[in-house]
Amino acid sequence: MVSNQFKKAAVDMAGHLIVAGVVFGLCYWWFNRMDFPIICSAIIIAGGIKNSIMTFNYEKRCRQEDSKNPHQGKE
Repeated sequence: MVSNQFKKAAVDMAGHLIVAGVVFGLCYWWFNRMDFPIICSAIIIAGGIKNSIMTFNYEKRCRQEDSKNPHQGKE
Protein backbone atom coordinates (compact mmCIF):
# COMPACT_ATOMS: atom_id res chain seq x y z
CA MET A 1 0.00 0.00 0.00
CA VAL A 2 1.31 3.41 -0.98
CA SER A 3 1.22 6.09 1.68
CA ASN A 4 -0.62 9.35 1.22
CA GLN A 5 2.58 11.38 1.58
CA PHE A 6 4.22 9.42 -1.24
CA LYS A 7 1.19 10.03 -3.48
CA LYS A 8 1.36 13.79 -2.85
CA ALA A 9 5.10 13.86 -3.56
CA ALA A 10 4.66 11.80 -6.74
CA VAL A 11 1.86 14.04 -8.05
CA ASP A 12 3.98 17.11 -7.32
CA MET A 13 6.96 15.62 -9.15
CA ALA A 14 4.80 14.58 -12.11
CA GLY A 15 3.53 18.14 -12.41
CA HIS A 16 7.07 19.50 -12.43
CA LEU A 17 8.10 16.97 -15.09
CA ILE A 18 5.20 18.02 -17.32
CA VAL A 19 6.07 21.70 -16.90
CA ALA A 20 9.75 20.93 -17.57
CA GLY A 21 8.81 19.12 -20.78
CA VAL A 22 6.67 22.03 -21.98
CA VAL A 23 9.38 24.56 -21.11
CA PHE A 24 12.00 22.42 -22.86
CA GLY A 25 9.87 22.20 -26.01
CA LEU A 26 9.09 25.91 -26.09
CA CYS A 27 12.67 26.97 -25.39
CA TYR A 28 14.04 24.59 -28.02
CA TRP A 29 11.50 25.81 -30.56
CA TRP A 30 12.14 29.48 -29.75
CA PHE A 31 15.95 29.48 -29.45
CA ASN A 32 16.69 26.41 -31.64
CA ARG A 33 19.58 25.48 -29.34
CA MET A 34 19.99 22.71 -26.77
CA ASP A 35 21.91 24.37 -23.93
CA PHE A 36 19.30 26.86 -22.70
CA PRO A 37 16.32 24.43 -22.73
CA ILE A 38 18.33 21.80 -20.81
CA ILE A 39 19.33 24.35 -18.15
CA CYS A 40 15.75 25.61 -17.73
CA SER A 41 14.34 22.08 -17.54
CA ALA A 42 17.01 21.01 -15.05
CA ILE A 43 16.13 23.95 -12.78
CA ILE A 44 12.42 23.04 -12.90
CA ILE A 45 13.11 19.35 -12.22
CA ALA A 46 15.43 20.25 -9.32
CA GLY A 47 12.66 22.42 -7.87
CA GLY A 48 10.25 19.50 -8.21
CA ILE A 49 12.62 17.16 -6.40
CA LYS A 50 13.06 19.72 -3.60
CA ASN A 51 9.30 20.21 -3.27
CA SER A 52 8.67 16.46 -3.26
CA ILE A 53 11.23 15.91 -0.52
CA MET A 54 9.82 18.78 1.53
CA THR A 55 6.26 17.48 1.09
CA PHE A 56 7.34 13.99 2.11
CA ASN A 57 9.21 15.24 5.19
CA TYR A 58 6.38 17.60 6.21
CA GLU A 59 3.77 14.84 6.03
CA LYS A 60 6.05 12.50 7.98
CA ARG A 61 6.71 15.12 10.66
CA CYS A 62 2.99 15.91 11.00
CA ARG A 63 2.21 12.22 11.37
CA GLN A 64 4.87 11.86 14.09
CA GLU A 65 3.53 14.89 15.98
CA ASP A 66 -0.02 13.52 15.74
CA SER A 67 1.12 10.21 17.19
CA LYS A 68 2.79 12.02 20.12
CA ASN A 69 -0.27 14.22 20.83
CA PRO A 70 -3.31 12.33 19.51
CA HIS A 71 -5.86 14.70 21.11
CA GLN A 72 -4.20 17.97 20.14
CA GLY A 73 -6.58 20.22 18.20
CA LYS A 74 -9.49 17.83 18.60
CA GLU A 75 -12.43 18.56 20.81
